[in-house]
Amino acid sequence: MGRDPQHAVIFLAAVLITALWVGFVALVILRPLSAALREPGATAPRIAFCRAYVCLALALVPLAALLLAVPEWWARESQVLTVVTLVRWPLAALTAVILLLGPMLGFLHGGQSVIVSVSPEQAGDLARLLARVDGIRAREVIRQHPEVVSSRTGDGPGGLTVATDPRRQ
Repeated sequence: MGRDPQHAVIFLAAVLITALWVGFVALVILRPLSAALREPGATAPRIAFCRAYVCLALALVPLAALLLAVPEWWARESQVLTVVTLVRWPLAALTAVILLLGPMLGFLHGGQSVIVSVSPEQAGDLARLLARVDGIRAREVIRQHPEVVSSRTGDGPGGLTVATDPRRQ
């Protein structure tokens, strides 16, 4: 078989069409994704990671699929396609690692905090409940460590003023 550059041109056209579709999907999805990531409690590094992860997945998955679709016999037709057949499995493995890495990182870091959504009507009730919890915790500290609490009452949680013991200073 002689070298036929037509297969390389077909492949490059497929890469271009795939890149255009990936760009279009990225433009459509990134704005709603950014809005969804700005939930209460979302940190800037977490938002940046999620955006980068989605962009990588959007680019690598179609590219890996395209590279895996190239017939083996095309590699004999063009040096470009020879390179494609050499890099497609490593790229497919990289894509798999990235697709597994994102959910694993989300699982590892997901349990550190809890996000609670409260309606404005419930905000006052929640604030009163949290003040009572603070008072209960303060009383528990007093029971466990009476030496560090002064006998004065104040405007702290539960009407208590916590001070350090002067004998320990």
